[in-house]
Amino acid sequence: MDCNSRNNMTMEYLIVKDRYKKLCAFIQRVENGSSPIHDDYPVAELYEQQKAMKEYLDALKVRLEYEGVKTE
Repeated sequence: MDCNSRNNMTMEYLIVKDRYKKLCAFIQRVENGSSPIHDDYPVAELYEQQKAMKEYLDALKVRLEYEGVKTE
């Protein structure tokens, strides 16, 4: 893998990781009642999104580590 591809994958990892953290924080606010959402808000979809994002982050992390890039 060339340096540019590795850099792109690293940036993607960092962006998704940031968005994942924000999603987790939002879910936490929903769970503790501090988020002003509607009663009919599809909270189950948030959990599905969280699961998918975590799986994708894990896959990116494995690929980056295979390329010799430290993610933490």
